[in-house]
Amino acid sequence: MYLQIQQSLLTHLKVKRLARICGWDKAKAIGHLVLFWGAVQQHEPDGNITEWTIDDIADFSELDIEPQVFYDALVKVGLIDIDEDMVLVHDWSEHSGLTRLAKKREQARERQQRYRERNALYNADVTRDKSVSNANVTLDKDKDKDKDKDKDKDKDKDKDKESLSQLEIADCLSEEFQLQPTPKSKPKSGDIAKVWDCYQEHHKRAQMGDKQRKMIKSRLDEGYSVDDLKLAINNLHKSQFHVDGNYLKLEHALRDSDKVAVWIDWTEPEKDYSGYTPADNEHVFSDQDYQDAFGDLL
Repeated sequence: MYLQIQQSLLTHLKVKRLARICGWDKAKAIGHLVLFWGAVQQHEPDGNITEWTIDDIADFSELDIEPQVFYDALVKVGLIDIDEDMVLVHDWSEHSGLTRLAKKREQARERQQRYRERNALYNADVTRDKSVSNANVTLDKDKDKDKDKDKDKDKDKDKDKESLSQLEIADCLSEEFQLQPTPKSKPKSGDIAKVWDCYQEHHKRAQMGDKQRKMIKSRLDEGYSVDDLKLAINNLHKSQFHVDGNYLKLEHALRDSDKVAVWIDWTEPEKDYSGYTPADNEHVFSDQDYQDAFGDLL
């Protein structure tokens, strides 16, 4: 799981007010908030902390001040909402990676379901068309036999009957074609090559094998466009964590539908921290912190 931290948090007015009330600098306020939100993510993924005591909040946030001061500050600046008998983290969906991931997974499931339904309808129509064609062939043969047996019958009457039968069949076929949905176009071989070309821009010596070809085709079959898959690949290579850890294989971006959905929606704050030295009381994120944050994307 991962915790969504917006770049605006660095300059947010609520964070500045929290720091001022608690007697902290901004960096320390953000550190305690992240610890607090991380605990909520792990233990109360819906953001409802009604069952928590003030001491629980203090322990999870690793405070060095009175717990009541921190709790009152969270309520005062609007980072915690009191709704009748419930205590809720304000706008929890903006911070919870689980909420965003669940939404993307649900969208992926719906996309796959629509794909299966389209294929089922298309296959059923193809089978039905074949049945109608076979019935027409049999009907024509029977008509020829009837003509041989009934040579002496009125020719005009036979023609009227024959014309009527043909009109009925034509009407039947017309109804079939009207009911038949337009099947989804299959991915073109050129689409697979376009996606691979995007990956190869980052890895000049990479060669596409059967595994990579099948992976790309599967994602295209699920309804993702070429641009969707290229965006997922490019976002993977923008993640400094994945670049540093060399987690840059094609499967890290396109392994399954859920992973593609995550990378399509992925963003990373663009901020230059070169030459920056953290204060003594500021939380410095370790490699383990990044592993915890980005672990679901590996």
